Amino acid sequence: MKQLSVILVSLFLSSLPALAQAVEGTVFNTTTGASVSGAKVMLQQQGIGVYSTITDRYGNFRFDDIQNGTYTPQYSAVGYGIATGAPTNSSIEVKAGATVRLEGFLTPRSRISGRVLDGRGDPVNDARVDAVLSSDSIQLYTDVHTDGNGRFTMPLGPVRQNFTLVATPPAGWKPPAPNPDSKEPRAWARTFYPNAVFRELAAPIVVPPSGDLDGLEITLLAVPLHAIRGVLLNADGDPAPKTQIGLWDSRLTGEPAFATTSAAGGGFQLLHVPEGEWGLVSEIQTGGVTFRAAEWIEVKSRDIEGLKLHLSHPIAVSGRVIFETRPGMPTPEPPQFLLNERHAGQQVFAGTSRAARADQDGHFEFHELYPGAYSLSTGPAPPGYYLDSVRLGNVPAPVEMELSATSPELTVVYGSDGGTVRGTVENCHSSQVLLVPQDAPGMPLFTTISGSDCRFEIGSVRPGDYAAVATPTIRPWLDVLDPALLRTASRVTVRAGETTQADLRITILP
Repeated sequence: MKQLSVILVSLFLSSLPALAQAVEGTVFNTTTGASVSGAKVMLQQQGIGVYSTITDRYGNFRFDDIQNGTYTPQYSAVGYGIATGAPTNSSIEVKAGATVRLEGFLTPRSRISGRVLDGRGDPVNDARVDAVLSSDSIQLYTDVHTDGNGRFTMPLGPVRQNFTLVATPPAGWKPPAPNPDSKEPRAWARTFYPNAVFRELAAPIVVPPSGDLDGLEITLLAVPLHAIRGVLLNADGDPAPKTQIGLWDSRLTGEPAFATTSAAGGGFQLLHVPEGEWGLVSEIQTGGVTFRAAEWIEVKSRDIEGLKLHLSHPIAVSGRVIFETRPGMPTPEPPQFLLNERHAGQQVFAGTSRAARADQDGHFEFHELYPGAYSLSTGPAPPGYYLDSVRLGNVPAPVEMELSATSPELTVVYGSDGGTVRGTVENCHSSQVLLVPQDAPGMPLFTTISGSDCRFEIGSVRPGDYAAVATPTIRPWLDVLDPALLRTASRVTVRAGETTQADLRITILP
């Protein structure tokens, strides 16, 4: 009888459904908040896809009977890219009998297209077209070339910030006719959309997220040619003979547009230079040390005479980090900082960039720099801290700092008495809350929320005034300073050690 009971229990247990583990979720469009149908969802282990499926018409997916283990989810879809700034499940743990719920985020790609013509109205083949953000934080270049009909198509992410296009004529393109009045020769200039030689005169372009913009036309300008004459000097002030000097556009990459070699007395000249902004650069190695000279110049209206270009030896810039800890609070791991070369309010594409990590005493030093303008990137603050201030010597450091061998020490201060912003978002599903500091509108603080309670909390916030705004989905960091978005924001004042309540509504931009 006992044996029969065991058999009956076994048969009963085998008739029950097995405790299966599953992974399910939804993939969302970060721009519209809608779900993405037909998206591919893959669960990977050590970079190898183990399970794969496609989202249904509602953007939902489900994996059944998943083996126990750790997986990394990956999302992709035609016309979409990885969502910058979106919350990601770096890894998930699947256990017996459990169902893991995921949310995936994809960003729709935008594109712009148009033509490049010369002043005669002829389409320009093989002209280089770049997109340049108007933001003071970065230059974005895409390096697209026109076809035989002068047409170009440029894929972009959903960047709502203003940017402009710039077209560079190909070498050897038939030059324009001489000036009809003076009969002096002219050349096609590097031209900003729609027809400006200098960036500040360019017309801004805004591409709606997930939208395409067609019919843009850049007409190359015929500009006068000028000469640049000067002398190249060593670090000790003596003439530097037989040294190459190059003239680059603002990318500072590839081969120079013009080049020459200094004469015995250090003198040099560059002839037939079109009007525009140029980077004048020279480098030489002596005794294993690279000396460098760099100067930005505007060629406009007349020749440039008597220019003095100084070669400089590498310099070092030192600094220290201060953590204002509370009693019993441990000092965090020393952070890493970056110095990036800047010019005219923008980070220089392919410019000098140096990293330094603070030691246990809080000291750091950047090596192999050259005198010029730089910005300091501090990265995220350690948990429990906020970035309080950056000083150059005894004064607040500007975003664009002029550094030299005699520059004072940099001081980076992190505070730990930050406040908390807590609240709710009406109809919040998969929304993001942004806090943009009013006194330093750089990289904002943000949090993501989902679920029925629609609550959010952002801790370790530097005391001060902020613009608080909720968007329906995750927005790329290049997108968060959209003036139209900030005009909808609520004003929030954060006080040290206090919690501020902020109840928000979703803002949806076209």
